[in-house]
Amino acid sequence: MEVEVKQGKLVGIKEKSVLNGYEYYSFLGIPYAQPPIDDLRFRPPVPIDKWNGVYEAKKEPAPCYQYDIMNNNELVGSEDCLYLNVFTPAAPSDIKVPKAVMVFIHGGGFLFGSSSPMTYSADYLMNYDVVLVTVNYRLHALGFLNMGIEDCPGNCGLKDQMTAFQWIKENIRQFGGDPGNVTIFGESAGASSVHWHMLSPLSKGLFEKAILQSGVTSCAWSFSSNPIENGFRLGRYLGFEEKDPKMLIEFLKKQPVKNILDATTKMYKDTLNELFGIAAAIPFAPSVETIKENAFITDVPENLCKNIPPVPTIAGINDKEGRLIFLSLMEKIVQIQADLTPVIKNNFQFKDSQLREVVNEVKKYYFANGGSISATFSALTDLYTDIYFRKFHPTIDYIANSNAPLYVYQFSFNGDLNPTKRLMLQPFKYLFAEGASHADELAYLFYPKSLPDPKFGKCETKVIENMCTLWTNFAKTGNPNGETISIEWKPYTSEKSCYLQIKDDLKLIQGSLLEKGSTFWKKIEEKYK
Repeated sequence: MEVEVKQGKLVGIKEKSVLNGYEYYSFLGIPYAQPPIDDLRFRPPVPIDKWNGVYEAKKEPAPCYQYDIMNNNELVGSEDCLYLNVFTPAAPSDIKVPKAVMVFIHGGGFLFGSSSPMTYSADYLMNYDVVLVTVNYRLHALGFLNMGIEDCPGNCGLKDQMTAFQWIKENIRQFGGDPGNVTIFGESAGASSVHWHMLSPLSKGLFEKAILQSGVTSCAWSFSSNPIENGFRLGRYLGFEEKDPKMLIEFLKKQPVKNILDATTKMYKDTLNELFGIAAAIPFAPSVETIKENAFITDVPENLCKNIPPVPTIAGINDKEGRLIFLSLMEKIVQIQADLTPVIKNNFQFKDSQLREVVNEVKKYYFANGGSISATFSALTDLYTDIYFRKFHPTIDYIANSNAPLYVYQFSFNGDLNPTKRLMLQPFKYLFAEGASHADELAYLFYPKSLPDPKFGKCETKVIENMCTLWTNFAKTGNPNGETISIEWKPYTSEKSCYLQIKDDLKLIQGSLLEKGSTFWKKIEEKYK
């Protein structure tokens, strides 16, 4: 199947859905910006030039350079990685009425991940009459180093995404998509990226709706408050001792890309081992830009969120988010339980003189059920869920107060497709008695080709139907409800909070997500402020 975009002609492939054999079309590895190499390293993306001949969009693009934690930390990818994939439910020439467009931004802590169909297959969503786009963007220091100079202004990964959105606006009609009905959605770092686009004036007009899955800008891991310090720290890891940002960038541009990745990874691991906290360990994340012209982020998230433009939004979390977070620290589990001080110190602004009392109160609250293995893991799951996701509520209140419709959910289905459960079940089977870990909901929106022997039971199939129907209804109309949905999902307001609980059935719950943990931490912070 051949289409013609502004940059030239390209040809894709026909595929079949694993669910029911539904045929759809994939256009893989389409370049949307010039390769960010050589002098373009650390600089904002430059739109792609026209190409000659017919571009073969039949092979998934290389991920942006990274260590793949899902594949034994294998070194994968390329610095030339600014590509996207387009999936359409019919031959574009046969689509007479343009379809709603959904653009997905992957997660991975700004350190890893990609748009790969092995993880984000379109097999489910193509049954729901939308056009889907998945996007690669630069990661770690290559995407988020910010030295406050023209050669390295910061937030290149977010600007990559924005450039992809611009390409989509210009070209998606050629694939049967409606450029005036675009929903951007993402998970974890991808969700906080979507939230940054909602806040940035540079992305205005590039999308109409947003879906935030387990991430907002106010999550501690979504923002770097000391980017220049981290930049010089990166330099020291590579033997650069000067304090001139221009000299540092010239030095880094001459470094092999593997050296930069290795130094970034070592920075992450060293801090993680010292602080026992994911957020504090992420060295390169979105940050405020000091060069104000064409700046993507101009202020801290707390200030920007207060004036968020009205954008219809779905936002939610999984009930056991913290399980995956602390599983990455399993080898430190005894040490963490023995002394929670590093966890608390590096995620909150308590005075050193207050830490002992705060830690004692935290232990009493979270570890009240004793010290058995299952009780300890449950307590640490709740603690890390609250630490890394409890700021969800004040942030979504700002969205609700913008007068845009807001739908809030909690995903808590414990099914046989849950990726964390399937990949870690054998060594830690006792952890998965209930609930959904961070990222588990993704397997019910995207067919997980990389998951060994995916199991589609009756309940799993129903959850897929519900998730895909809710998400695509919202993308089409701004309202997730419809005839095939068994319950009315009412909008959330700051005065009357409610959320949709998504399990093997749907249930509307009155009240706030993370209400219990949020109340505890609010009291603690007020007591020790």
